[in-house]
Amino acid sequence: MRPLFNRSSIWLTVLVICIGLTLLVGGSRPSIAAAPLLRLVAPDGTASVTDELLVEVHAAEVVNLGSWEATLGYDRSLLALVQVESAPAFGLPQPACATQQTRCAVLLGPRPILGGVSVGAISLGAAPGLHGDGLIARLHFQPTGQPGVAVLTLNDALVTDISGQALAPQTQGTQISLGVTLDRRVFLPTVNNQVSAGE
Repeated sequence: MRPLFNRSSIWLTVLVICIGLTLLVGGSRPSIAAAPLLRLVAPDGTASVTDELLVEVHAAEVVNLGSWEATLGYDRSLLALVQVESAPAFGLPQPACATQQTRCAVLLGPRPILGGVSVGAISLGAAPGLHGDGLIARLHFQPTGQPGVAVLTLNDALVTDISGQALAPQTQGTQISLGVTLDRRVFLPTVNNQVSAGE
């Protein structure tokens, strides 16, 4: 009498079960990467103390990004925040945007709060959210006319995917030199190779 199951059919059954379990476990993982990052990118060099300048907000290691928010800190004696603008990679501006075809951005702020200014945005629409790295917003600043080095920070940050699953990302600030040149030279100790007269 032949066995009901032969060795090859048993291995095939085990393989199908393993693939099914892998898909089941993989499907329950969060859609945002384990360690997303929000970082500020300032223009290089020395900025004018009179001309408006842009600071970019970049997201990194995100999957299906649906919203972001953070507390922006900066020296108000040197800079004034004029406008927050959403970038196309995150979502197109309302009201001209069509949610049936793409993702549309709705700004959250800027709103003054204790410790800084709350900035952020949510996106709505049929298209998927941002995957990987990308520019998500531009911050428009007007210098006050005072020279100095303005340090900008992001604190209490939060990102969500399009289903609303939230994570606290890492953050990275930046600095802007306004009318002053930052000295980035490396000073090494002096070595005196001169032979004295007595030698």
